[in-house]
Amino acid sequence: GGDDKSDNKDNNQDNNTPVVLSPYYDERFHGYGKNKIQQFAHIRFLGMSFQVLPKGFVIHMPHPESVTKHSWNNKKYDLHSQMDHLYLTYLKELYNQYTGVVNPKNILPMCKKQQL
Repeated sequence: GGDDKSDNKDNNQDNNTPVVLSPYYDERFHGYGKNKIQQFAHIRFLGMSFQVLPKGFVIHMPHPESVTKHSWNNKKYDLHSQMDHLYLTYLKELYNQYTGVVNPKNILPMCKKQQL
């Protein structure tokens, strides 16, 4: 029938395209360093959880190191220290932003290294 969802092939969840919604990177974290870490800190505060995909894989294409990464590693420019300081400032902002909005028990804890 026309309204019978069992006849609709698109109703099969295995055929649906997965979508992930997450907050944007904070614009202050530009170039190299801490942008992905900052984004996942925000995701933790939102209480999102993660799943392990035992049959999943990622392909990473090697690429030349960027000029910004060289600056990141160069003590003369101190970009690493600046981003570390900015990250700590950002974490304080998250605490202030989500105080009273998010139950601290719902904030996803940081991963801990475990002995195998």
